[in-house]
Amino acid sequence: MAGPLPGTAIGLLGVATSVPASSSVTTEYDSGQCYYFEVWVDVATDALSTAGVDVAVKRKTGAAGTTASSGLTKSIGATESTILYMGIYDAGTVDIVVSNNDGTYAATINEIYVRVAA
Repeated sequence: MAGPLPGTAIGLLGVATSVPASSSVTTEYDSGQCYYFEVWVDVATDALSTAGVDVAVKRKTGAAGTTASSGLTKSIGATESTILYMGIYDAGTVDIVVSNNDGTYAATINEIYVRVAA
């Protein structure tokens, strides 16, 4: 019986990426043709931060296309480090947006992982 075969999770960044205070970092991901894909974001706030981080996955009309105004959003609090499971999506393109709510200290995206089922 044929069906989706989930692959191994791959990292999109390769290295940790800083999210400056009161800023956001957006990473576009286009799955190509597949059954579905899953997204995880490994993120950490500074040990001295007083505000957390919001992570959102927003659907797009295509590569470099229009981004939806909202999407699944999860948050972590100040001085936390965690891997957030951001859900399962049908094939297509999404923007993964990490917004740092702290006005003084940078946050860090350790990695963004994607697993595709082909």
